[in-house]
Amino acid sequence: MKNTLTILCLTAFAGLGFAQNPDCPLGGQGPGNGAGPGGGAQPCRQDGVPGPKAQKNGQRRGQRAGQRNCQGSRRGGGALAMTGPGRGPGTGPGTGTPPVVPVGIYRDFVKRLNDTLAEELYAHDYYDAAFSALGVKVFKNLASAETNHANAVANMIVLLGGTPDFTPSQAVVAPATLAEADAECIAIELMVIEVYKGLINDAPVAALLRPLNNIQAANYKHLAAVGG
Repeated sequence: MKNTLTILCLTAFAGLGFAQNPDCPLGGQGPGNGAGPGGGAQPCRQDGVPGPKAQKNGQRRGQRAGQRNCQGSRRGGGALAMTGPGRGPGTGPGTGTPPVVPVGIYRDFVKRLNDTLAEELYAHDYYDAAFSALGVKVFKNLASAETNHANAVANMIVLLGGTPDFTPSQAVVAPATLAEADAECIAIELMVIEVYKGLINDAPVAALLRPLNNIQAANYKHLAAVGG
């Protein structure tokens, strides 16, 4: 009779969560331990919690059942959920900051980029001066775009391990008339279009091609905006 009550009480705590066993004379509740019923010789305590031996036996049986389930998943072709650090090379595009390349390898191209940065800064300053002098909004928009171009060129310089030089190529003289402004803007855009053709053709790193082509596409739009 004692063994029968022990089995009934321990069965009440099989699995996870809480279980109520109406056949247990103590009517106790307690947390389950392990994935299978404990087969220990100790009956339920007065608080409804299985004794230490029953808990250990239940855990061992639960572990063995889990191992059998895992093996069954392998035999059945099921996918096994695994955690932990992965090993081996990754695939797909990477994210984050690219490694800095020694500048010596691309010294000449970095110089060309710094010269281009100087022209972009001059273009920004000229468009800004033209807007201040004439109040034509298109020059304000072009000045903002040239800021973006300058930042993009500076980033390319850093990518190649260089240091951007944020000195404009020349001082700005504000235009007195719209015609004067348009003429200088057309000259600026025609010049940078030729510069970017050379940069795109000679780019030593594939990562530079996208930003260079994006800037070049914008250059043609700028030229059209000022009547070129």
